[in-house]
Amino acid sequence: MKFENRALNAIAGGWAVSGTFFYRTGLPFSVVDGSTIGNLQSGGTNLQSVTVLGEPISSVSTSCGGASVNTACFSTANFASGSGVTGFGTVPRNSFRGPGYFNTDLSLKKTFRLRERIGLTIGASAYNVLNHINFANPVANLASSGNFGLIESAVQPPTSPYGAFAAAATDARIVQVMGKITF
Repeated sequence: MKFENRALNAIAGGWAVSGTFFYRTGLPFSVVDGSTIGNLQSGGTNLQSVTVLGEPISSVSTSCGGASVNTACFSTANFASGSGVTGFGTVPRNSFRGPGYFNTDLSLKKTFRLRERIGLTIGASAYNVLNHINFANPVANLASSGNFGLIESAVQPPTSPYGAFAAAATDARIVQVMGKITF
């Protein structure tokens, strides 16, 4: 944006604001029965890569939110396991939903004209600008009775100053300052 008044142009002109916004509902997952899988594999039944889905025996919530960090969204008492499994179950694969995802990044830059052909741009980029934590799906293996239904980890954001899918701890707010001279 450019203004005719030189002082106003120096203060209000040359700004650029950009950002990204990520939002999605919870990812689907299945509750698996790890103890029954172990029993099938140990019996010499040639079922080494079988997946046995958990069979609910009572009404169970199919959606887990961020509150499942401290309080499980379901328990082993909601599912049949071991000798209590009488069939292949009625719940299809990926019937449960984990917590949703929300993240936003923001960049703010200002360009100053030093000479006719020389410019200086300064700015900052903030990744996860709202410092919002996003949680992974809960533990979904019935064999993990101590932490079954609990969320144990956070999800890494898709962008960071270290690149996409970086191994660094990038889930907290990160601010990157930049300067650039153009001629």
